[in-house]
Amino acid sequence: MKISKNFTSNDYLDLKLNINEEKWWDKAILILKDRIESRFFEPIDLLIKFEENNKPKDNYFWFTILAISCLLIETIQWFKEWIYNHKNESEQLIKKFCSELWLNNEEQDLFYKKIRCWILHKWEVEWVLIYSHKNNEEIITTYSKDETVLERNILYMEIKKNFYKYLSKIKDNENLKNNYIKVMDWICNKVKINTKLKLW
Repeated sequence: MKISKNFTSNDYLDLKLNINEEKWWDKAILILKDRIESRFFEPIDLLIKFEENNKPKDNYFWFTILAISCLLIETIQWFKEWIYNHKNESEQLIKKFCSELWLNNEEQDLFYKKIRCWILHKWEVEWVLIYSHKNNEEIITTYSKDETVLERNILYMEIKKNFYKYLSKIKDNENLKNNYIKVMDWICNKVKINTKLKLW
């Protein structure tokens, strides 16, 4: 079974990873890097590039970029934390990740409820303006109770930074290695969980 552009489940299972052994961890991390880049980063990069010369009002891919970004956030945080059954745990995963992007509690709540949940359940976002300005460094800026701006490209760049920082920490962190193994074992069918669907 293909689990990324360049690797199969057997490529991972053949590693026989152990958190107490250094051997093969570089390849294990490369497998995850390839999975996230090919499933998330490459499609988003193509969408952004397609619109890079447009005026903001002519950009229409923001919804798709945000939808993928929300799934990406949850996926990365799931690898970090490993929740056996994360039904009803999405809020915790999303807000924890957003806290690592230096969003305050109010901004975390806004992102989860008015962006992530609206995209997933209502196929829209609630009164949040989505921009891709090149001169703004803040992910979320609230100008008034009726005007909140989310910089989609800044959000995406910060997600990428967070992911690569996470990759750099795996080998030296026993908890991250343990959670990585649990998630990848599940993805590759080494363990069985009481669910008929794979979400990631």
